[in-house]
Amino acid sequence: MASIVVVGESPGEPTSVVDYFIKDGSVKFFKHHGKILFNEHDGTVVEGWRKELVQFVKEQGLDVDRDGHGLHAFVYKMIAEGSI
Repeated sequence: MASIVVVGESPGEPTSVVDYFIKDGSVKFFKHHGKILFNEHDGTVVEGWRKELVQFVKEQGLDVDRDGHGLHAFVYKMIAEGSI
C-alpha cells in the first residue's frame, strides 16, 4: 500500500488522502476536502467519487512526471482507463 496525504489549512489535519495498492493501482480509500468519498473497507461509495479523484490528481499535478521518477500507480491506472 501507498498513501498520498495533502495537509490542508489546519496544521496536522489532512484535507485529502488517497490510499492505494502499488502493484495494481487500485484505490482503497479516498478523502477529499475532509470528506470520505470512497472506503473499500467499510463500503463507503459516494456518487461521483472518481470524478473528484480526477480533480484531485489534476489540482495536485499528479498527472505530470516532473522529475522523471514516474507517476503514482493509481494515476497510471486512471490513464489506462481513460479517466485522465
